[in-house]
Amino acid sequence: MEQCGYNINSVPGTVTQTTWYQVSVQCQSTQVFSNVVEVTVNNPQITGTTGATRCGPGTLTLQATALAGNTLKWYNSATGVASVGTGTSFTTPTISSTTDYYVAASARKWRHWFTFVNYRV
Repeated sequence: MEQCGYNINSVPGTVTQTTWYQVSVQCQSTQVFSNVVEVTVNNPQITGTTGATRCGPGTLTLQATALAGNTLKWYNSATGVASVGTGTSFTTPTISSTTDYYVAASARKWRHWFTFVNYRV
């Protein structure tokens, strides 16, 4: 029976910067290596939100800021399935009662932060 093994060099703890990984497998005297895989760490963040108020039914303009290079998407559901707007500001449709809106920051294709923004009419 052949004795085979593998070796994964890993970084203990949380990865906080771009890191590269490679797997080596050795079986008797033969050793092979995987391709090198790069793991890029992105940390999108919402840096601020600005609420809005009004008396009576109407629209409101909501605002948020994020780290440079981050994208903001607005949602009317905490599940974040379909965005209702993008960018640093979002104008609501006409609302006449308490309505919740959410904003999420993303870097590249990964949504990360999901900050709850509540507006009361």
